[in-house]
Amino acid sequence: MAEIAAGVGCNIPASAVIYGSDGILSVQNPWLPSTPSRTAKRALPLDTKFPSSYLTLQKQGESSATEIEVEADRDLFSYEADMVGEHIEARQAPAMPWNDSLGNMTLLDAWLAEVGVVYE
Repeated sequence: MAEIAAGVGCNIPASAVIYGSDGILSVQNPWLPSTPSRTAKRALPLDTKFPSSYLTLQKQGESSATEIEVEADRDLFSYEADMVGEHIEARQAPAMPWNDSLGNMTLLDAWLAEVGVVYE
């Protein structure tokens, strides 16, 4: 079972919470590590510091949660582009099958068509 809320141009908090039989995993900002890139007006210097992301894991039956730091040295989409580049000869990156990417694009195109967005 899942509950998802998403919006464009509205003030829905960016977070993800996964409830499981063994505990709860919370991600307060699932879009990191792209924060510096999101507001950049020009290319960022190569030595740009990217903030860490944090996951909180609360295991069933434990009184305190564990905070897990996820460090980043570049923008989120750079990781994706590097993964594709490293596996382009094999015609398939292991992280996400091409059919999943095409499915996402098909869904987004249908969503844009439904709300009347047309690119000319």
